[in-house]
Amino acid sequence: MTETFLLDVSKLYDDGVFREYYRKLSEYRKEKTDRMKMRKDKNLSLGIGILINRFFEDNFGICEHFVRYSELKNGKPFFTDFSNIHFNASHSGDVCICTFSENNTGCDVEILSESNHLGQIAKRFFSEKEQEFFKTASDFTESFFRLWTLKESYLKFTGDGLSGLNSCEILFRKNVPFVFSENKEQDIYFKEYRLGEYFISVCSAYDNFCENITKVEL
Repeated sequence: MTETFLLDVSKLYDDGVFREYYRKLSEYRKEKTDRMKMRKDKNLSLGIGILINRFFEDNFGICEHFVRYSELKNGKPFFTDFSNIHFNASHSGDVCICTFSENNTGCDVEILSESNHLGQIAKRFFSEKEQEFFKTASDFTESFFRLWTLKESYLKFTGDGLSGLNSCEILFRKNVPFVFSENKEQDIYFKEYRLGEYFISVCSAYDNFCENITKVEL
């Protein structure tokens, strides 16, 4: 099963709350958090650690503090002692998400925001076929963020990151997204969630997504 956890990190702006959760985490997560210069980024990094902790507490009865990490050549982390568990994280605004699965997965969250530059970004990073989606959409801004999260979740799934934006296309069949890459349709599935102003997309090679996101409260 592919399960996605979500946390609003607003309460972590309180120094006491921040320290309470920070001290419980592994040295790996602490170091990741310490590298961040802005408080908002520190909160989001800590928030991802909190979500990982929730997953391991729910499924294995252990704290994130005891989880060991390793990294692939592209820098993507994995759990050293739980190689059968894949995870991916993303954040936007004051929300962070983390997706866990027995299969490779990618996720992305973006907060809806108005900008005069979205049209230019769409022309630069989306193919002509992808831009056809905007012509039939009732709201350009919403359709932009929907397409963006879908594409980024796929690129995080493959490990290509934003450098692979031009290597694939996210197209739609009866409003259901699919991936076209390497001159053929890929066997890829998506799950989309919408929480208020946040667009969330999760990508996997298997259609085994949880119906709802698990919201974690501090």
